[in-house]
Amino acid sequence: MTLDRAIEVHEGQKPDGRCVSVNDKREAHQLGYEALKRVKWHKEQHERGYYELLPGETEE
Repeated sequence: MTLDRAIEVHEGQKPDGRCVSVNDKREAHQLGYEALKRVKWHKEQHERGYYELLPGETEE
């Protein structure tokens, strides 16, 4: 699944306006989870310690 497709799935509809399948939702959820793990890893590797928060993300 592409990132663009995963975003469409999270927004709740297919390009033709039909509902999203359960399998698409599952794949998009998994891709989102993997993306968050990657973002976390990159933040941990960042040497300067400064980074911008994602929209909707809060500081710990």
